[in-house]
Formats: sequence, structure tokens, C-alpha cells
Amino acid sequence: MTTEQPRVPLPRIHLRRTQRLRTKLMNHTLLPYYGLNPQGDMFRTMVRDIASVLPRVSRETVFQSIRGIAGQHMTPELIRETAWRLAGNLEQLQAGLPVLPWTHQRVPEWVPVRILSFTYHETESGRIGGLLRFRVLEGTPCPLIVQDFWSRELSSVVSRRIGFSAAWGKFPFRHPAELVQLRLLVLIDPSLCRMERPGFREIACPASLITGNRDVLRKRIREDPCPRGFTFYCYTCPVGYDQCPAGCHPETFVQQLNEVMTRLEGDQADAQGDGEGTADA
Repeated sequence: MTTEQPRVPLPRIHLRRTQRLRTKLMNHTLLPYYGLNPQGDMFRTMVRDIASVLPRVSRETVFQSIRGIAGQHMTPELIRETAWRLAGNLEQLQAGLPVLPWTHQRVPEWVPVRILSFTYHETESGRIGGLLRFRVLEGTPCPLIVQDFWSRELSSVVSRRIGFSAAWGKFPFRHPAELVQLRLLVLIDPSLCRMERPGFREIACPASLITGNRDVLRKRIREDPCPRGFTFYCYTCPVGYDQCPAGCHPETFVQQLNEVMTRLEGDQADAQGDGEGTADA
């Protein structure tokens, strides 16, 4: 993993625009086709509907980009993948270049990714670290998931590049799970792609992404109080980012959360009881 000055120029990223287009395609344009198998006239109508949402993109380019799904059952997963693939490659579509589902990488390409999860892992050689899963947010591999092993040492080095401070600063790095939800750029390298999965070794993080990452970190250092009243570190919290914007894992661990809440309620009851006893004494 390297963080040196990139040889391939960094791209302009448009995450808000991509999210807006993706949401419109999923929730409005493609939603009427849910559960159907578009082909023939219905498929041509779907092509027209999509082209009407994508600015300066021709119907022919849309047709060439999605012809592979003609006749397929429109599941939520297929709708989401199609919407995200098109929204995340708008410039290519506007240039008249079809965007097909990713199968291989032709040239090195910087793409923005979001870290989805961290799982503790020890390699066969005894290296301790974790498996990180990254969602590609824009670019030709969008919206595939990439997985990579990072040692504790590598996680610590990368953390300083993507928004964390030194240990004595405002945003100290304590645990690799704190990388979850943060965004950065990775250079998809054709020589590192295996088994229809993108691979990378180089990373970068422009100022715009660091700003967004620190918005997440500010929640974790409690610039505003935790909405649940917790005081322990977010990376130890059972609440996932499905319920909390500061979460360090995808889904809430319901049983652990119930145990924490029960314990806190008991502590509060004990504190109230102690207070009442002191007042009566």
C-alpha cells in the first residue's frame, strides 16, 4: 500500500450528484419495473425513461449500457446495481461510451470508495489485522465491493492520510474499526484485479473527502452528546451505522444493545436509589 504522489491524475468526484441521480433512478425511474421482465417495447420504454433522467446522454448509449438486462427479472438488487452503475459514470455516458457491468479493468483508474466494514483477521503467516470491505462509489467498477487485508500498522499509517490526527491531536486513531464509513480514493490496478474483483495498492484522499471524514469523526469524539447517552468509544458500541451516523459497523448488534441498555437502566436505578437514601438520612 502506498500513499505517494499519484502518477495517474486524480479525478474530479461528484458524490452528491451521483447519490441524487442514483436515488432518482432507483426510486422513480426504475421502480415501476420492479418484479417485471422488461423486453421488447417495455424495454425500449425503460431505456427512454432512463435517458430522460440522465442529462446529455443519448438513448443509444443507455441502450448499449443496459441491453444485458433485457428480459431479466427486475429485483431490488438489479435495480440498485443498474441505477448506481449509470449514475456513477455520467461523464463516460455523456461522451457516448456505454457503461457495462464491470468484468475487468482496462487501465488504471482512481475511484472513490467508502469503507463498509472491518473484521478482525489473522493471516496464515501470523500477521494480525483486519479484512476491510470497500464500496466503489463512482467509476467503471461502481458499485462493486472490494476487500483487502490491512495490518494494524498499515491502518494506523492510512488513518493519518484520511482525516485522523496524531495521537495527541483532536482526532486520534484508536482502533481499525474507526476507519469504517470513511471515504478515500483507491487506484484500481489491472495487474491486481483477480477473479472479477478490482484490486488496488495506492490510495489518496483529497481535501474534500477529508472534510467529510472529519464530519464523521466529530460525531465520534462527541462534539455533541451521544443521542443514547453512551460514554464509551464508538468502536466498542453495539449500535451500527444502520441506526447511528457515528457507527463503526454496518448493523446494530441487537442482543448486545439490549444488554447494555439493561445494564445502564440498572445503574441509573441504583444511582437514584442512592440519592433517595442520602436525602432521607
